[in-house]
Amino acid sequence: VVVPLYGMGTDTSTQTDIFHQPDQVRSDVLFVVDNSGSMGWAQNELADNFSDFISWAVTRDVDYHIGVISTEVQEAETGQGNPPRDIYPGVLVHPDTRPPYITNQTPDFEAAFSDNVHVGTCCSDEQEAGLEAAWMALSEPLVSDPTGNAGFLREDAKLYIVCVSDEQDQSRGNADFYVDYFSHIKGVRNRDMMKVSAIVGDAPDGCGNDTAASGSRYIEVANRTGGLFQSICTSNWAMALESLGIDAFAFLRAVP
Repeated sequence: VVVPLYGMGTDTSTQTDIFHQPDQVRSDVLFVVDNSGSMGWAQNELADNFSDFISWAVTRDVDYHIGVISTEVQEAETGQGNPPRDIYPGVLVHPDTRPPYITNQTPDFEAAFSDNVHVGTCCSDEQEAGLEAAWMALSEPLVSDPTGNAGFLREDAKLYIVCVSDEQDQSRGNADFYVDYFSHIKGVRNRDMMKVSAIVGDAPDGCGNDTAASGSRYIEVANRTGGLFQSICTSNWAMALESLGIDAFAFLRAVP
């Protein structure tokens, strides 16, 4: 087989590549919050320390979407949490008085997040599957369903997933599947455009005293996508959420 090759030479020894950094960060943050019976205290910590998470975004005038889903992947539950709301697998959770996700235009956004993140302690005990729930939320049909999650995920925004659980992830797929799927949402070369972080029990044995089991599956996915791990048994939730917020809302540090 003869394959003709053609080329062109140049005597120019330098080349300048120009990459344009947008003036405003756009970031879509998805909190995946365990709504099993032992998680009420962690939901309170998320709500009470949300100001530390969002402070970087407010200071830098970030254009953000922040939504919450539960770890429920099996069945719908109605009238859960405080204020009451319906829980559907993979669907953004919110009471009727709050929007499905908050933005930098949402009035009283801290109170709105507090209401949304209190997903209750009714469900998902039979399968606390945060990675699978996130996959459901960010895939068809829910991601473009007007009665589901339409409008949350934007093509030109960073995607930052935060999984919060005191149990091991019990999703059906292996870690490779979720790393591959989440990475391809923004493109595997756009590494700074998508990260998974985790507030879970320490690996390999959890936090001790039956406070939290190891969340090693979440930690593996976080490590492989460039995200952060924070122990759910930390005594300083403010610092943990501040670190996640800086990571979620920072300017891109790399270009494809």
